[in-house]
Order: sequence, then structure tokens, then C-alpha cells
Amino acid sequence: MDFKINTENIRRNLVTVMRKAGYKFQTRSDQNQLSFVRPIRGGKYPRFHIYANKGERNVKFNLHLDQRKTNYEGSHAHGAEYSGEKIQKEKERIKKLLLFKKPKKGKEF
Repeated sequence: MDFKINTENIRRNLVTVMRKAGYKFQTRSDQNQLSFVRPIRGGKYPRFHIYANKGERNVKFNLHLDQRKTNYEGSHAHGAEYSGEKIQKEKERIKKLLLFKKPKKGKEF
């Protein structure tokens, strides 16, 4: 599931916020794409896996649920879910943690 957040609306450093959301930093690609994972149970799988690409004005996220490890050597094919209720709920949870909460009129943090 893809979604974007304006960089001006993200509180703090992206890696710090993702850690607070329970994600572990996995890798950074040559294109400055960050990869994070959050296991659902005690083991490595199933796990939420999210890619974040920071652009000039937005951070583009790609979230999916890895059900199991890649089956074929050299392949990225794996049992993953890219939509559904679990993915939607996780997306909303991440957005709540990432976004600034605007103060009500006349109140400050």
C-alpha cells in the first residue's frame, strides 16, 4: 500500500519515529530508500515491511506484510499482502506517529 506524507508534517527524524513505532532499520539503498521491518509475533515472519523514499517535498511510503521469507535464491518473490484490513490499520498507526499534531487555536505544546 502506497501513501505519501508532506515532509513539513513529519515530526522529528524519520528513523527515530519509525523506531518508536516498533520498526527496525534494515537498509538504505543507493537511491536513498530506507527499509524498515516490524515482526508481528516473536520470530522474523510474518512482519510488516515498509520502504520510505524521501523526496524534496514528500516521503513516499510502500507498506506490505511479508508472510514468509523469499523462496528462491536471487529472487525477491515472497508471500506478501499489499492491501487489506491489517495493512490499512498499520498505515493509519504509522501516520498517527509520524504526523505533527497541530495545536488548537490559542494553545501551544
